[in-house]
Amino acid sequence: MKKMLNNKADEIACCEPFILQETLLFDLDAKISIFYGVFDCAQYELQLFTQYGISLPSVIEGSVIKRQAEFLAGRYGAMRVLAEIGYDNLEIPIGSYRNPIWPEGVVASISHTDSQIVCMASLKVDNDYLGVDVEVWLEPKVAMEIKHIVLNERERMFLSKCNLSLSRLISICFSAKESLFKAVFPYVNKYLDFSDSEIIGFSYKNRSITMRLNIFGFKEEVFICSFSVSRDTLLTQIVGRFTSDKLK
Repeated sequence: MKKMLNNKADEIACCEPFILQETLLFDLDAKISIFYGVFDCAQYELQLFTQYGISLPSVIEGSVIKRQAEFLAGRYGAMRVLAEIGYDNLEIPIGSYRNPIWPEGVVASISHTDSQIVCMASLKVDNDYLGVDVEVWLEPKVAMEIKHIVLNERERMFLSKCNLSLSRLISICFSAKESLFKAVFPYVNKYLDFSDSEIIGFSYKNRSITMRLNIFGFKEEVFICSFSVSRDTLLTQIVGRFTSDKLK
């Protein structure tokens, strides 16, 4: 069950043209705060960092305008979800892998396209891990080029039974693995390859993917990824508790 906390779409559209729309929800079942936003890179200005009360790291200040805008939108979404779980006005530093460093006691994740932002957060007493990813559907040519990178031979054989276009299938699998990597990053502290995870269950009807990690310490864990689709984009998310006490 999701509870609507705030929807400032009309207000934002009138007075803050960079953030065109935002919706803040709280999932009572999963116990996660969720931010969905739409932003306009063309309306980005450097002074918006000050306006939103968000610090501009030097590594971002030296980047291209598009990257600055995406970073600002992401940190704005993060600020909103963290406030809903009791963490107000906190800085979110950038880690050595350019990953967000979340406050102690929090699991969270950010993802964006060039116009959409999604951020989710939860208290660690409620969830051990959380990962989210939003993607634009892959072009058929790109899906064909990367299918052997995203999926191993066993996965490709298993998923060949799915009645989906290659573009849709690879897009969903790519995004699901990205969500999983984000979810476990705080525990492995390194980037993972697509070969480090394996899809062992897939239901388009139920919008669900089941995966395992092929790395030490996680091989007994099963991760359930849910996904939703729209005309232009898809969203995947993973949230839950570890079964092994050694990982907590």
